[in-house]
Amino acid sequence: MHTRPLRFSKSAVSAKNVFVRTIDVELPLGVYFLIVSSKTGYRPHPDKVFWATSLAGPWSGGTDIAPESTNTYNSQSTFVLTIAGSSQTTYMFMGDAWDSSGTSASNYMWLPLSVSTSAHTATLQDYAYWKVNPTTGESRPRGK
Repeated sequence: MHTRPLRFSKSAVSAKNVFVRTIDVELPLGVYFLIVSSKTGYRPHPDKVFWATSLAGPWSGGTDIAPESTNTYNSQSTFVLTIAGSSQTTYMFMGDAWDSSGTSASNYMWLPLSVSTSAHTATLQDYAYWKVNPTTGESRPRGK
C-alpha cells in the first residue's frame, strides 16, 4: 500500500487546523467523501465534508454535514457504516459524543447520512429516533 498526502484546493481548508478522522464514505459512483473536524481535543466542532474523484485528490468542499451551530449534534465523526440492502443503501454516521471531563457520560451519535454524488454533499438527518431495515437498507424516522 502506498500512502500519499491528501491535496486540498487552496480555498478548501487551512491544513494546520484540521484533524482527519477517517476517509468515511467511498461510493461506487466514483466519488470519495472525507469527513474532518478541527483539532482541539474532545470538544465537538462542526464536521466538514470534502470530496474527490480520486483518493490522491485534489479534494474540494469543506461544507458542514449539520448546521454549524449544532457542532455536528455535539459529536465528532468516527465511522460511516454502509448498509447495502436489497432496495437501497443507507449510510449511518457514527460519531463520538465525548464528555470532556472523561466521565462515563460519553456517548455515541448514530444518524442517517444523506449522500449526493451529483451535488457532492453529505448531510446528517437529525432524527431523535429512527430505524433501518438491514435487509432492504431502507431507513426512516421511527413511527413513520
